Amino acid sequence: MMAPHRQAYSGRRRMAADKGETAPPPAPAPAKPSAPAGPNNVIAAGCRVTGNLILTGSLRLSGEVLGDVRCDGALVVEATGKIRGRISASDILVAGALAGEIIAARRIEVSAGGRVDLGGSQQPLRTLSSLQSAEELSRLELSLSDGRRVRLDQIATIQDTVAEPTAAAFLNGKPVVGFEVARSRGASEIEVGNGVREKLKELRAARQDLSITESFDFVTPVQEEFDGSMVLLYEGAILAVLVVWLFLRDFRATVVSAVALPLSAIPAFIGMHYLGFTINVITLLAMSLVIGILVD
Repeated sequence: MMAPHRQAYSGRRRMAADKGETAPPPAPAPAKPSAPAGPNNVIAAGCRVTGNLILTGSLRLSGEVLGDVRCDGALVVEATGKIRGRISASDILVAGALAGEIIAARRIEVSAGGRVDLGGSQQPLRTLSSLQSAEELSRLELSLSDGRRVRLDQIATIQDTVAEPTAAAFLNGKPVVGFEVARSRGASEIEVGNGVREKLKELRAARQDLSITESFDFVTPVQEEFDGSMVLLYEGAILAVLVVWLFLRDFRATVVSAVALPLSAIPAFIGMHYLGFTINVITLLAMSLVIGILVD
């Protein structure tokens, strides 16, 4: 499914920390001026961190969810937003901290997850806490190696924003927003497909500014196979009755075969339902063969 210029935001948020532009520091504090260079004490520019980052505190945000297309058995994949933390090199210097200290000070744990962008490299971020908003995250305090504490908003700008796109969708050469509706486990593909089409009709009527184009469909082939199998089943039953009549010329035998076919098929479908078998090409083919053997 494709809908141009439409984005959906889910409640899932990611966190990313991007290195800001290095500005001339206004009289930096002389904290640890003789600290040796290394992965944990390089000042902002060129800092590299290895291993997984863990933040202590959990971030859970509620976002906008595209709930217009929703029916029983349907799962909708949505785009995500994120919390961006932009670290300022000058603010780090004013606070008398080193970039390595900021990263390792509190291995800030937040309950969603994301990544940290540092010096052209990316580090995975795991979150474990109970923060409810970007404002609460900005007030998070970090402990430095010299015993001082600094708030996150003193050295970084925290924003609730949208995640950078990592993929693009195009339809006829034009950028669009693509989404896929998939059935949940145990749901019928045909029922879900019909339900989604009805919801899309309602959405088109309510939002005429949207143009929704169906790019691919896996439900129609399933429906065609089902209809074809049922037609073959009906044709086989009718032909079986005709063959019995033409060769035996016995009215009683013809009636028995005509009655036995539906009476054997109906209990078979009931048994399939309670035993957990679905109606598909294989089961319908098996039914056709068994009915033919029954007539023989």
